[in-house]
Amino acid sequence: MDGMDGMDDSQQQDYYSLLGVEPTATLDQIRRAYRQQVARYHPDRFVDATAREQIAASRHVQRINEAHRVLSNQRLRAAYNSTLGIDTPGASTAALDDLNRLADAPPLRRKPHPTHPPTSAEYQAELYQRAKAYLEAEQYPQAIADLRQLQKLNPFYADSTTLLLRAESLHRQTTTDAPLTSTRPVVAPPRARAPRRARRGFNTAWITPVFGVVLMCSLLGLLVYSLPQLLPLLAPRPVVQAPATQQTPQATLIPLNPAPDAAADRVDDSEPDVPFEPPSAAPAAGGIAQLPEPTPEPTATPPPPTPTEDALSAAALLNGPLLDSDDFATQLGWSEAFGNGWSAAFAGETYNITAVPETNLIWSYSTINTSAPFVVLADVVVNGDAGGVLPSFVDAQNYIACLVAPAQASFVIIQREAGARVVLAEGVSDVIRTAPAAINRIACTLAEGQVQMAVNNQLVASLSSNAPRVAQYGLGAEAITQATEVIFDNLEIRTLE
Repeated sequence: MDGMDGMDDSQQQDYYSLLGVEPTATLDQIRRAYRQQVARYHPDRFVDATAREQIAASRHVQRINEAHRVLSNQRLRAAYNSTLGIDTPGASTAALDDLNRLADAPPLRRKPHPTHPPTSAEYQAELYQRAKAYLEAEQYPQAIADLRQLQKLNPFYADSTTLLLRAESLHRQTTTDAPLTSTRPVVAPPRARAPRRARRGFNTAWITPVFGVVLMCSLLGLLVYSLPQLLPLLAPRPVVQAPATQQTPQATLIPLNPAPDAAADRVDDSEPDVPFEPPSAAPAAGGIAQLPEPTPEPTATPPPPTPTEDALSAAALLNGPLLDSDDFATQLGWSEAFGNGWSAAFAGETYNITAVPETNLIWSYSTINTSAPFVVLADVVVNGDAGGVLPSFVDAQNYIACLVAPAQASFVIIQREAGARVVLAEGVSDVIRTAPAAINRIACTLAEGQVQMAVNNQLVASLSSNAPRVAQYGLGAEAITQATEVIFDNLEIRTLE
């Protein structure tokens, strides 16, 4: 189109001429004119035009947008008027004749887009919302069925793993005598057809022996043909033993009520826990939770701990000056990760850690900016075996964990030193709340070579430990006999009084 050669002349027009308004136009008039011009020269109206015409339309719309941005701002408009002058005549619009003709023409009717069935993402969202509704209505089998189907489609969808573990745990609590079954309807097997009667006068007795002879001949020929290739495979090979670091860790059951003469000296020499481990020996930044990896067998067993009588009061653990707190509402400071049966993620306004017996202790840690002894306090809900806080976390092979097991009304303090796991203290206490979904407030500290633990404002254990005190602490969940979910809330870090 010949007029398109002068299309760049529109770049010389003043903003008022581009929008088709007077210099004295109001803000409403400018906005109305802007919408009309954009609709008129929008590139969608030039889908059948030439490439040059489409480029010209696109540039013209950009110029219109710039004019609206300047003239709709009072300060920019005043500066523009001072540089342009109100009486400046508009430039020639001959270059827009062809563009105006195309803009005034009715838009072409496009072919309708084909409709598509719901996408996989939409179906996953529908399964997730429906499962949450079933869970809230306490219809656990239906929720489990939808969550299992969602897991097959997308194992990492939102917190579906956490919801599935919760639904299965609640279902087991409500139906302890019946195993968890699928909610799919039972379909009767198809009815077997009666065998057809053989035709009269046709003897089939010879088919079976002939077919057997043919099959044996075929197998013999295949064996003779494949013998040269099979001989190298049948030669003996040296036995190679995998390194110890690649062995799969096994779940270990730690009894929480030992005999009095063995409680203080018991050391668990089984495979180490599978932690939420940083990728190197040095700890990562605060709040970083990594995938679990196998850890080597310990080469030495640390000496058993000795109890101490010099215990702080429960008030000293609970009422010190507040250093930091976290209600997990902002979902910052703690990372989210998922694995095969375990997870650590935010859920609403709580932080949840799940574990299965194959993983043992799953942890996530953070850092507090202090050099003074401090206490870690948190509200803990345990659905399964045990969970609690880590008052000292050096790395995956060196930490202290204070855990409660409400199902047994028991507590346990674990020290891992150089990969060896030692039970420092354990016992049963009536201060531990045992009702389903009960909240237990745990406080634990490591100060001056002493580990002290309080549950629900009552001191339950105080003993000495050689573990180093560091500025890193954590949260943990331990699965021993069943899948476990631990819900954390109202986290506080306080100094000792």
